[in-house]
Amino acid sequence: MIMPADPERRVVDCWHDSASHWQQLLEHHRLASRAITNPAIEQAATRIGLRQAVDELQSRLIRAALARHAGNWATAARELRVDRANLRRLAGRLGLA
Repeated sequence: MIMPADPERRVVDCWHDSASHWQQLLEHHRLASRAITNPAIEQAATRIGLRQAVDELQSRLIRAALARHAGNWATAARELRVDRANLRRLAGRLGLA
């Protein structure tokens, strides 16, 4: 007979995953808030459209992280807090890979 997982352990694991997720969301919100208050970014978003402004910001962040880590995708992905495969996929969509 297979015993069910310990319910208390499941609650702790869910809480830990949830807490980590919330910390990441708060960090992204903090960075986004800083970008929003930058008049140059706001003007660019108004002039060229939100999608293109986001793409340009993501391209700059990815290029800068790759430059800091000598082209090491795994380390750059860790710094940007995304999965390496997702970073490669995003870079491909942005024409960086």
